[in-house]
Amino acid sequence: MGARRRPKTEIREEAILHAASLELCEKGYDAATISGIAKRAGVADGTIYKYVSDKRELLFRVLSKSIEGHVNQTIEGARTLQTAREKIEFFCYRHLVFWDQNRELSILYAAESRTRDRYHWPTYRENNRRYVQVVQDAIEEGGAKGHFHLTAPPRFLRDILIGSVEQVAWGLTSSGQRIEPHRMASEITTIFLRGIEAKSQAASSPDVGLADRLERAIERLERQGQNGNSEKKAPRSE
Repeated sequence: MGARRRPKTEIREEAILHAASLELCEKGYDAATISGIAKRAGVADGTIYKYVSDKRELLFRVLSKSIEGHVNQTIEGARTLQTAREKIEFFCYRHLVFWDQNRELSILYAAESRTRDRYHWPTYRENNRRYVQVVQDAIEEGGAKGHFHLTAPPRFLRDILIGSVEQVAWGLTSSGQRIEPHRMASEITTIFLRGIEAKSQAASSPDVGLADRLERAIERLERQGQNGNSEKKAPRSE
């Protein structure tokens, strides 16, 4: 049985989102225009409004689609790890890798995703919620097992960690400096956990298997990414 023939509307929508991603990353949200996006996608300006109500909705559709695969792989990778510390460091590593490999998109994400207007934020919210939940679940797990001494709500601690990672990534990216995901993830995690690790846990000998387990999880995701990239082609409108 042959492969399912994709509807033209689906192909056209994908082409519009791809064009919007290019236009927004290249020019920024304020300078990007619906006309410019339509030209890149090979459609009339009015065609875009059949899929989105305005440029703001298009922005959040682009952000949501752009991080979806990254979010899913991060969640899957975290599930293969054993300890809360491993999961936190893995999340930091993945977030830094995303910034390193998608610099223009990441700057757009950091600058615009904080504008949570009631009409457009829901388009992006679910992927973002699933993503940051990796950190919150790890913090709660560490607290439940007695590894972390939680003196603040896990959600608050989650935001401190993610905010720190984003600030480091933003600073390096905006100044054109190199991001070193492995080293930086380890350093950020160590500094963060010094504030919440239980004394007995912090004083214990290091987990010699931690680096190997993180490395294996990262290698699995890199292989998946390579396989996906080899099959991916830029969408074209018909």
